[in-house]
Amino acid sequence: MGARTLIGCCLVLAACAGPRPEVDASSVSVAASQPGYQRVELVLRNGGGGHGEVAVDITLHGASGRVIKATRMIELRAHQTIELATDIAAPVDQYTASAEASYPD
Repeated sequence: MGARTLIGCCLVLAACAGPRPEVDASSVSVAASQPGYQRVELVLRNGGGGHGEVAVDITLHGASGRVIKATRMIELRAHQTIELATDIAAPVDQYTASAEASYPD
């Protein structure tokens, strides 16, 4: 197998690997347009050259000890960075948010 063929195969396999999603930042606030909801804003980045649908798992941590989880499915292109804002149903409380993104196997 020639060097060019080997390099071509490696590039094809790398593209098939899918995205490498990362959550860079997140914040939470009361959703002004929907009472009973919290708005979570985050920056989602694809650190890889692949594209595909990724799962973003969001957890709200209330000051009262309440924990609320939600998942959003987002399509990412190669090396794309997006700002995502999503509203999650949640009773009144002071919340912090954490989020993780993964490319399903």
